[in-house]
Amino acid sequence: MRRRLMHKATLGISLAVCLTGLVGWMTVGKPAAAPRTPAEIIQMGVEAGAGRDADKLDALRALAGNGNTLAQRTLGQALLVRNEPHGNREAIDWLQRAALGKDVEAATLLGRTLMQGVPGVARDDKRAFPVMLSAGRAGHGAAAYYLGVMLKNGYGTQVDALAAVRWFDFAAKQHSPYAPAAMFMLANAHRYGEGVKANEGNARILYLMSARMGYPAAIQTLAMAYQNGELGLERSEAAYQRELAEMNHVLKHPQLAL
Repeated sequence: MRRRLMHKATLGISLAVCLTGLVGWMTVGKPAAAPRTPAEIIQMGVEAGAGRDADKLDALRALAGNGNTLAQRTLGQALLVRNEPHGNREAIDWLQRAALGKDVEAATLLGRTLMQGVPGVARDDKRAFPVMLSAGRAGHGAAAYYLGVMLKNGYGTQVDALAAVRWFDFAAKQHSPYAPAAMFMLANAHRYGEGVKANEGNARILYLMSARMGYPAAIQTLAMAYQNGELGLERSEAAYQRELAEMNHVLKHPQLAL
């Protein structure tokens, strides 16, 4: 009898040891889940936004709620792509959080969204301007372009043609998709003497640079200049037709929607 009791006790201890080891392996020994890489987070954003994957959207929310700045920005982008009023309002909140975390891309997107307005979020230039200003001061090319637009037209701030020219000049020198648009705006300033002394020669060079980078408005301006003999260019029907053909080409292959 005593041997049976001792045998059961030994089995019980062995089982307890095995269970303890199993639990330990499941909790302590098991490798922790690897943190999401930037590429994974961005891919989640694509699937949550354009792919309208609700599970990926929830996963992004979890990451964003844990303070992941990239996830906050990506979640905001995905919600804007889905373009639903309640989602757009949520997007603004996440972009604000990311911007506070020094994410310049998020700040620029936030400012642009507030400038343009989306379903559920009214246009608010006054709110957009300081956000865009912070991104521009951080060296973001797109933000610099939008600052130029805002200062030129008095959107959310007072008109300041000189400051607008400075921001357009900065944006034009950045390796950004917005550089051709900034060059075009800078060319207009030189042509009409807005914030800088009028100089058709400088304007012509900037229009040419912008046009050769595929900016439709600059190509159209050159076409009209060749047709009418403007900007120091001689009238040329051949050059006019060439520029029109180029404009039609780039319009069929748009590079950027501003």
